[in-house]
Amino acid sequence: MEQPHENAPRLTPNHFELKHAHTTITYDTAAFDGKPRLSYHAPHYHTAQTFSGDQIRTQPHAIGSLITVTLQVIPDLEERLLTLLLPAIQLVGTDEEPFQAVGILTTQRDSIAGPGPGPAQIYQVLHLEGVARFVDA
Repeated sequence: MEQPHENAPRLTPNHFELKHAHTTITYDTAAFDGKPRLSYHAPHYHTAQTFSGDQIRTQPHAIGSLITVTLQVIPDLEERLLTLLLPAIQLVGTDEEPFQAVGILTTQRDSIAGPGPGPAQIYQVLHLEGVARFVDA
């Protein structure tokens, strides 16, 4: 007996929309110019930033894809990073799929004098609700 989605095309999503409270993140694996694009909007922090190409670091991992951008660099003080942990998703018989993901805001302490006492990284975890889609170019 044939399964409901047995002959349906399998697509890997290339467009992700994520939300946490008032924070919204949009990530395209390849935008109109063929380069990845990520938009981060956090009104609570008065932040709206867009990243593309080499500004986005992607690392496949056994637990999903790690997508990292640098939000802010303050020399001799700190660097703020956003890392998304996106699960592997297959679209079968549908053009979108809801999912949950994790975002990690990392504050990396920095000093010309070297590491100070305490942790070098401070993390804020965002529990994200998302929708993955395949969008034709």
